[in-house]
Amino acid sequence: MVGKSFLSGSFSMHGRFFWLLISLILSLVISVFLYHHVLFQWTSVLLLLFVLVAAILALRESRRFITFLIIVAIFSFLFNVSDLMFTDVFSQFCSKLFLAIFCIALILCFSKDILKSKKVTVDLFFGAICVYLLIAITFGLFYNMINILDAQSFYMLSSGVRSAPTEFDFFYFSFTTLTTVGYGDVAIVTAHAKALVVIESITGIFYLAILVSRLVARHGE
Repeated sequence: MVGKSFLSGSFSMHGRFFWLLISLILSLVISVFLYHHVLFQWTSVLLLLFVLVAAILALRESRRFITFLIIVAIFSFLFNVSDLMFTDVFSQFCSKLFLAIFCIALILCFSKDILKSKKVTVDLFFGAICVYLLIAITFGLFYNMINILDAQSFYMLSSGVRSAPTEFDFFYFSFTTLTTVGYGDVAIVTAHAKALVVIESITGIFYLAILVSRLVARHGE
């Protein structure tokens, strides 16, 4: 009966987290296959808009808090467009900063909703996946910001040759760190960058150990 209620409950395109998960996955897939394509930058901005809208629609918070997040989302989007058009350091940093603030707020709100939920549904698992992806994206933004402030914080190792990491490299590094894979092709140099890597590694372990295991345990009740 438990399994039946879980499966019937909620695989729906109208679920809270369905479109957010789709937008996040699309962003990641397109980043992988089209990063060096000439149209990637404008495509990424449109996907960002899709993610921002889907995330706001998934929120179940007060009107004041949602208004605040909409303002943050607007600033993030505008600075991303500005960075795309003018490629200045200020726009580049602010686009990452506002998006990181937005992602952190989503992580806290969605995690609270998932932990408080009394019924485990497919859509709730979608939410848990969204939170996991958002954690990796947030740390990728932090690594980007650290590198903007200090370009010597990271470097890539390829066939013994050092090179500067790209924006995509930071998200790749974040996902490998969060999952504790650690391929070792990105070198961390500065102390504050190393501290952030440690925090992300611990976050990934605790997230899977606490949040996901709690969902599975509640599903079996």
